[in-house]
Amino acid sequence: MEKSKKVSGKTLVNQPARLALNGQKFLRFSKHRDLGNGITEGPLYQIEKDADPKYLYLPDLGFVLGKTPLLAMHRVQVASF
Repeated sequence: MEKSKKVSGKTLVNQPARLALNGQKFLRFSKHRDLGNGITEGPLYQIEKDADPKYLYLPDLGFVLGKTPLLAMHRVQVASF
């Protein structure tokens, strides 16, 4: 696995459009965003063919930073307003 790279002082993250883990397929819902002051968000994924997702999934940080293979997807409940 390749180490994360820095371009213009920012770390590039591993965020493919599609992921698969244990037979479950995921599609990228949103890309990684740097919100400033050390706060980041994403990348977030949804289960493939889930038209109205109640949960989004965040890959392991080690995978996002390019240090480990994909080991787990962490579920995040979508807020409804």
